[in-house]
Amino acid sequence: MAHAQGHPLDTVWDTLKVAKKEELSLQLHAFFGQLGQIHGKYIGSVDRGLCCHPKFMKIPEQKRGPFETEQQMNEAFAYSSKISDPVKSYKLSNLHSQHKVVFSHGNIRMNHVLVVDGRVQTILD
Repeated sequence: MAHAQGHPLDTVWDTLKVAKKEELSLQLHAFFGQLGQIHGKYIGSVDRGLCCHPKFMKIPEQKRGPFETEQQMNEAFAYSSKISDPVKSYKLSNLHSQHKVVFSHGNIRMNHVLVVDGRVQTILD
């Protein structure tokens, strides 16, 4: 594992001028736009592991993916819901489940973005 250089964005954000904040926001938008161009064949961790979304932490591992379809993922989200089964079924039947699967960062927070000289240096996972 390499040591990443930079300051966490959450520790420097309040010290930045508006123009620099806008520049950083545009950089991050571009980075995540590039990630969104990478298409996937399943929904789960990059190593084809379980989904690590906090909502899934409350359900059994065998229901946490990876998922072959968006419908399977929606059903797992519904499984973790406290609403009644008839309401779950109704809501699931009204969900669009044909979105393209694309690469994303499942846990992006300001402290996962490292900045050097006012520019994004690293995005941690």
